[in-house]
Amino acid sequence: MNNFIVEGIGNSTNPNLTLNTGNCNNLNIKAGGYFIISKFNFNNSETLLNIAPDCVFNNLEIDKNGENMFLKNSLGQLVDEVSFKN
Repeated sequence: MNNFIVEGIGNSTNPNLTLNTGNCNNLNIKAGGYFIISKFNFNNSETLLNIAPDCVFNNLEIDKNGENMFLKNSLGQLVDEVSFKN
């Protein structure tokens, strides 16, 4: 997933997040697995995670009222999407 883009979860200045080895510990998802993106590192006192995230982005912002997120590959093609509302 190197250079894949997650659209819609960054801040208003940069709403898209690029997954790469500079900000991600792991870029692979095993079958039946999951991929965790967090605003805080596992060692940060502000985190609520009890597991290390795969990627950390300080500019991560998810609207508590709902969000639409899109995962695109390095060519800009849509791979997956998710929408949720609170």
